[in-house]
Amino acid sequence: SPLVFDPLHDIVVDDIALPQSALLPALGDNFVDIFVGRDQEIQQLTTVLDNARSGKGKLVILEGEAGVGKSRLAYTLLQKAAHRDATVISAGCQQIEHKFPFAPLADAIGRYLHSLPKSVLHSLPHASLAQMVQIIPSLQDLMPGLTAPAGDSLSNGDEHRQRLIEGIVAFLA
Repeated sequence: SPLVFDPLHDIVVDDIALPQSALLPALGDNFVDIFVGRDQEIQQLTTVLDNARSGKGKLVILEGEAGVGKSRLAYTLLQKAAHRDATVISAGCQQIEHKFPFAPLADAIGRYLHSLPKSVLHSLPHASLAQMVQIIPSLQDLMPGLTAPAGDSLSNGDEHRQRLIEGIVAFLA
Protein backbone atom coordinates (compact mmCIF):
# COMPACT_ATOMS: atom_id res chain seq x y z
CA SER A 1 0.00 0.00 0.00
CA PRO A 2 1.32 3.50 -0.77
CA LEU A 3 2.53 5.75 2.02
CA VAL A 4 0.20 8.62 2.80
CA PHE A 5 1.94 11.90 3.60
CA ASP A 6 0.28 14.46 5.82
CA PRO A 7 2.48 17.58 5.62
CA LEU A 8 1.26 18.83 8.98
CA HIS A 9 2.07 15.66 10.90
CA ASP A 10 4.56 13.62 8.91
CA ILE A 11 8.27 14.03 8.37
CA VAL A 12 9.76 12.83 5.09
CA VAL A 13 13.36 11.64 5.11
CA ASP A 14 14.80 9.96 2.02
CA ASP A 15 11.27 9.37 0.67
CA ILE A 16 10.16 7.72 3.94
CA ALA A 17 7.09 9.31 5.55
CA LEU A 18 7.39 9.10 9.32
CA PRO A 19 4.15 9.90 11.15
CA GLN A 20 4.37 12.39 13.99
CA SER A 21 4.39 10.56 17.28
CA ALA A 22 4.67 11.57 20.93
CA LEU A 23 5.75 8.87 23.36
CA LEU A 24 5.91 10.82 26.59
CA PRO A 25 7.15 9.30 29.85
CA ALA A 26 4.60 8.17 32.39
CA LEU A 27 3.67 10.89 34.85
CA GLY A 28 0.91 10.97 37.43
CA ASP A 29 -2.36 12.22 35.88
CA ASN A 30 -2.80 14.67 38.74
CA PHE A 31 0.35 16.56 37.76
CA VAL A 32 0.19 16.62 33.97
CA ASP A 33 -1.22 20.14 33.73
CA ILE A 34 0.41 21.63 36.83
CA PHE A 35 3.66 23.48 36.29
CA VAL A 36 4.66 26.52 38.31
CA GLY A 37 7.66 28.76 37.86
CA ARG A 38 10.70 28.08 35.73
CA ASP A 39 9.57 30.64 33.15
CA GLN A 40 13.15 31.56 32.22
CA GLU A 41 14.19 27.91 31.83
CA ILE A 42 11.10 27.11 29.75
CA GLN A 43 11.78 30.11 27.52
CA GLN A 44 15.40 29.00 26.98
CA LEU A 45 14.40 25.41 26.29
CA THR A 46 11.61 26.49 23.95
CA THR A 47 14.17 28.48 21.96
CA VAL A 48 16.37 25.37 21.77
CA LEU A 49 13.33 23.36 20.64
CA ASP A 50 12.45 25.88 17.93
CA ASN A 51 16.06 25.92 16.72
CA ALA A 52 16.10 22.10 16.59
CA ARG A 53 12.91 22.08 14.55
CA SER A 54 14.61 24.43 12.07
CA GLY A 55 17.62 22.11 11.75
CA LYS A 56 19.90 23.67 14.36
CA GLY A 57 19.67 21.14 17.17
CA LYS A 58 21.93 20.80 20.15
CA LEU A 59 22.30 18.63 23.19
CA VAL A 60 20.70 19.88 26.40
CA ILE A 61 21.53 18.42 29.79
CA LEU A 62 19.40 19.24 32.81
CA GLU A 63 21.39 18.80 35.98
CA GLY A 64 20.77 19.49 39.63
CA GLU A 65 19.99 18.00 42.99
CA ALA A 66 17.39 15.25 43.30
CA GLY A 67 13.88 16.58 43.69
CA VAL A 68 14.40 20.07 42.26
CA GLY A 69 12.13 19.45 39.25
CA LYS A 70 14.42 18.37 36.40
CA SER A 71 12.10 15.58 35.26
CA ARG A 72 9.04 17.84 35.46
CA LEU A 73 10.85 20.55 33.48
CA ALA A 74 11.86 18.01 30.84
CA TYR A 75 8.31 16.64 30.68
CA THR A 76 6.92 20.15 30.15
CA LEU A 77 9.35 20.69 27.27
CA LEU A 78 8.40 17.32 25.74
CA GLN A 79 4.74 18.34 25.93
CA LYS A 80 5.57 21.59 24.11
CA ALA A 81 7.41 19.62 21.43
CA ALA A 82 4.46 17.27 20.97
CA HIS A 83 2.05 20.21 20.71
CA ARG A 84 4.30 21.62 17.97
CA ASP A 85 3.96 18.36 16.01
CA ALA A 86 7.48 17.18 16.78
CA THR A 87 8.09 13.49 17.16
CA VAL A 88 8.99 12.81 20.78
CA ILE A 89 10.75 9.65 21.83
CA SER A 90 11.55 9.69 25.53
CA ALA A 91 13.53 7.40 27.78
CA GLY A 92 14.19 7.22 31.46
CA CYS A 93 16.54 5.16 33.54
CA GLN A 94 15.99 3.58 36.92
CA GLN A 95 18.71 2.40 39.29
CA ILE A 96 17.90 -1.24 38.49
CA GLU A 97 18.74 -0.69 34.80
CA HIS A 98 22.35 0.37 35.40
CA LYS A 99 23.57 -3.12 34.46
CA PHE A 100 21.87 -2.71 31.07
CA PRO A 101 23.33 0.46 29.56
CA PHE A 102 21.10 0.48 26.46
CA ALA A 103 17.86 -0.41 28.30
CA PRO A 104 16.28 3.09 28.31
CA LEU A 105 17.22 3.71 24.69
CA ALA A 106 16.04 0.26 23.62
CA ASP A 107 12.72 0.81 25.38
CA ALA A 108 12.16 4.24 23.83
CA ILE A 109 13.15 3.27 20.28
CA GLY A 110 11.34 -0.07 20.57
CA ARG A 111 8.08 1.61 21.62
CA TYR A 112 8.44 4.05 18.71
CA LEU A 113 9.11 1.31 16.15
CA HIS A 114 6.18 -0.75 17.43
CA SER A 115 3.92 2.30 16.95
CA LEU A 116 4.80 2.71 13.26
CA PRO A 117 2.64 1.31 10.47
CA LYS A 118 4.23 -1.80 8.94
CA SER A 119 4.67 -0.05 5.58
CA VAL A 120 6.75 2.67 7.24
CA LEU A 121 8.69 0.20 9.38
CA HIS A 122 9.66 -1.86 6.33
CA SER A 123 10.90 1.27 4.54
CA LEU A 124 13.41 2.12 7.27
CA PRO A 125 17.11 1.29 6.79
CA HIS A 126 17.40 -2.45 7.37
CA ALA A 127 21.11 -2.27 8.27
CA SER A 128 20.35 0.04 11.20
CA LEU A 129 17.39 -2.05 12.32
CA ALA A 130 19.50 -5.21 12.09
CA GLN A 131 22.07 -3.67 14.46
CA MET A 132 19.31 -2.66 16.88
CA VAL A 133 17.97 -6.24 17.04
CA GLN A 134 20.79 -6.78 19.56
CA ILE A 135 18.98 -4.58 22.08
CA ILE A 136 15.40 -4.77 20.72
CA PRO A 137 14.83 -8.47 19.95
CA SER A 138 11.09 -7.84 19.42
CA LEU A 139 11.99 -6.20 16.09
CA GLN A 140 12.23 -9.74 14.76
CA ASP A 141 8.53 -10.19 15.60
CA LEU A 142 7.70 -7.10 13.54
CA MET A 143 10.10 -8.00 10.72
CA PRO A 144 10.64 -11.78 10.70
CA GLY A 145 13.45 -11.68 8.12
CA LEU A 146 15.49 -9.25 10.20
CA THR A 147 18.44 -10.79 12.01
CA ALA A 148 21.27 -9.34 14.00
CA PRO A 149 24.55 -9.28 12.12
CA ALA A 150 26.69 -12.29 12.89
CA GLY A 151 29.92 -11.42 14.66
CA ASP A 152 33.10 -12.66 13.13
CA SER A 153 35.87 -14.22 15.16
CA LEU A 154 38.06 -11.13 14.66
CA SER A 155 35.66 -8.66 16.25
CA ASN A 156 35.39 -8.02 19.96
CA GLY A 157 32.80 -6.58 22.34
CA ASP A 158 33.96 -3.00 21.74
CA GLU A 159 33.54 -3.40 17.98
CA HIS A 160 30.04 -4.87 18.43
CA ARG A 161 29.10 -2.00 20.74
CA GLN A 162 30.47 0.54 18.24
CA ARG A 163 28.47 -1.03 15.39
CA LEU A 164 25.35 -0.94 17.57
CA ILE A 165 25.90 2.73 18.37
CA GLU A 166 26.46 3.50 14.69
CA GLY A 167 23.22 1.68 13.83
CA ILE A 168 21.29 3.67 16.45
CA VAL A 169 22.78 6.97 15.28
CA ALA A 170 22.04 6.15 11.62
CA PHE A 171 18.46 5.26 12.52
CA LEU A 172 17.92 8.45 14.51
CA ALA A 173 19.57 10.58 11.81
